[in-house]
Amino acid sequence: MIHDFVLDLREARRKSGLTQSECAQLAGISGSILSKIENGTRMPSLVEICALSIIYGKSFESLFGAIFDEIRAELAVNLEQLEKAVKHGPDAVSYKATLSRLRDYLYDLSAAEDAP
Repeated sequence: MIHDFVLDLREARRKSGLTQSECAQLAGISGSILSKIENGTRMPSLVEICALSIIYGKSFESLFGAIFDEIRAELAVNLEQLEKAVKHGPDAVSYKATLSRLRDYLYDLSAAEDAP
């Protein structure tokens, strides 16, 4: 997972035409921090992720595709377990709506990936 992220991040910078030093300067971080991020020895902070996604013109999801895929798979498993539980009370309607929305979202993404 981290290997794919590092490759995607490095490729996004290269496609941007920026050197590591130039990108680091734009992002307000040191060149050594960006180097560590690109080498996979340091995960970026949320602020750094936001800066890099803006600089590269990429969404979080496109920069972190492998991480999002792993999270979606885990959410699907966890969702299946939660859907088996029966919830009563004032929060039951919101609970069911949230799970339904999440299921639809995960299904729509899965269907889009399977489409030719």
